[in-house]
Amino acid sequence: MFNHLSKIILSLFLLVTPVFAQAFDTAAQYAVLLDYSTGKVIYSKNSATQMTPSSMSKLMTLYIAFGELKNNRIKLDDLVTVSEKAWRAEGSKMFIEVKSKVSVADLLRGIIIQSGNDASIALAEYIAGDEASFVERMNKEAQKLGLEGSNFVNATGLPDPKHYMTAYDLAILSALIIKEFPEYYPLFSEKEFTFNNITQPNRNYEIGESGIDGLKTGHTSIAGYGIVASSIKDGRRLIAVVNGLESEQKRLEEAKKVLAYGYGNFYNLKLASANALVGSTAIWQGKDARVNFIASRDLELVLPTSITSDEVQVFLKTPNFVNAPIRKGEHIADFVVKIPGEVPAEIPLVAEKDVKQATFIGQLYGNFMARIRGVGDQ
Repeated sequence: MFNHLSKIILSLFLLVTPVFAQAFDTAAQYAVLLDYSTGKVIYSKNSATQMTPSSMSKLMTLYIAFGELKNNRIKLDDLVTVSEKAWRAEGSKMFIEVKSKVSVADLLRGIIIQSGNDASIALAEYIAGDEASFVERMNKEAQKLGLEGSNFVNATGLPDPKHYMTAYDLAILSALIIKEFPEYYPLFSEKEFTFNNITQPNRNYEIGESGIDGLKTGHTSIAGYGIVASSIKDGRRLIAVVNGLESEQKRLEEAKKVLAYGYGNFYNLKLASANALVGSTAIWQGKDARVNFIASRDLELVLPTSITSDEVQVFLKTPNFVNAPIRKGEHIADFVVKIPGEVPAEIPLVAEKDVKQATFIGQLYGNFMARIRGVGDQ
């Protein structure tokens, strides 16, 4: 998937699938619906507008923490000493006590399930030394991931005019968490967590319903109520972000409404599986006579149900030959996709392996055989 999902979206799938006309609407001020496997934006409402993300921005805190775990820089059973700053955190809490020691595993659940601001600060301080240094990490990571509509000033999501994200960035960040950290994603499905003899339910009350298995809610008086809801149905995952609603119930209703729109009005059409052999072409002056080209990843389209798969035309655009040397992963052919009413789009196919240039004798022989076959005369 290139380096990051956001780069895929920019460089491949948004060039392949059309932007569909929208009759659908939501009461949310900001919304986006993302097809996980392709990165296709199915629905958008002010999704590129900077907004107050509230606790949904804790997903960046979690993304960094998961990365630290994956790279063995911290461990789940590490004990974190709670600072006074973390203990005094405003807003939602997991109720950690000052100077107590809390495991990283418990802090993660305190953030994900209980939306603890105290847990977020404690974990940020453990990873980076202090919250300010952690915030620098958050902003550097956002730039690295291509989250151009995001800026962070804290690890919690507490309101600040300079702390903002877009609905689109939240959807992309959520997709990255699901893809890069599958071992930790089940934490988002846990319905409650008890810490310090206090049991709190997951604020995403729809966990387990409508296929929803994550990710994060948010609420402040400035932003209203919001949620990032990821759902899987019949093997297809969609990620909905809604924000700016007047109640907990309304944010859940609108998230389910947006997801239902995606499942009911669109479907995925797979063109090729990752690394699948698609075809081959001749090589000019190479050690091999031909090179195979493959799909570098699963290639799918998202289509409205008004367009049947039979109406989609797919054919190969292949050169008569390519010049050696060839590098593995080099673009050498294309899928050309024609969707009714849209300009044809090309999806690159790449070389299956390296092919070195032939020796001088080999080139002479290859030239001789090519003349006989007519290759290289174009």
